[in-house]
Amino acid sequence: MQLDILGTIKIDAEDRKQHLLHNLRSMEPILPLLRWRLNIVGQFAQFAKAEIAKRCPEWITTDNNTPTYHLQRAQMNALSKDAWVFMWQEDHWFLCPHVNLFLYLLGQAAKLDVDVLTVTHMTTSWTNKRWLDVIEDNPLYTVYEVNEKAQARVWEHHPGGYLSGVPAIYRWRFANAVLEFKKDHMSSTTKPEFELSPGWGERFLKGHWFTEMIPKFHVFREVFAVNKHPRSVSMANALKWLELRETGDIFGGHPGNYRADRRDNV
Repeated sequence: MQLDILGTIKIDAEDRKQHLLHNLRSMEPILPLLRWRLNIVGQFAQFAKAEIAKRCPEWITTDNNTPTYHLQRAQMNALSKDAWVFMWQEDHWFLCPHVNLFLYLLGQAAKLDVDVLTVTHMTTSWTNKRWLDVIEDNPLYTVYEVNEKAQARVWEHHPGGYLSGVPAIYRWRFANAVLEFKKDHMSSTTKPEFELSPGWGERFLKGHWFTEMIPKFHVFREVFAVNKHPRSVSMANALKWLELRETGDIFGGHPGNYRADRRDNV
């Protein structure tokens, strides 16, 4: 299975430069799955392009003028219509604590032909998505149907909940539906603007429904300088865990199986 990382991001500060390096290190075990088709702008755009090129196939542009719709339309058009699209962001970084489980999820998502595989903000999803209709329940994930009626129950309990966000992994057909739905808006901005906030989401569901896989474990943990909320881990712990994974000393030579401490590995 190949994941094509799409979107437009800005790496314009030292912290975002470091986020990129940490992300590449965290995703080392899955780098063979990735192709980077990002548009990157900002003062460290060329640095980012060079770092990614050291590790993965990349078709990175550094276009700060073309509207987002046209950038992402070109990215999408370069893919087959059965591709998996990994929409990306840059304002913090992510720890992939269970590599083998992530690979299992990708296989199941392909087998079940789901439209969306949610990989971050898991605690928020566990709270919000439980109001949706269940298609399949598995010890490691739940597949939901997202339609206008079911999503209305979500917003009744969580009015600010996004219908879809970034980062997430989408079937090409779903990413294409969102892109075309927001075409007018995204044709007038160079900002990412791919997410579906409640207002956008309500309108989107008038003509669409989709399936979403929600894992029952943290896939990509958000990392901040300090542990700001239940879905994130502290920078110090994240870096420590990466070091342990890379040595393999306590994981029997299987770096994808390492664990976090009890509090951060909820």
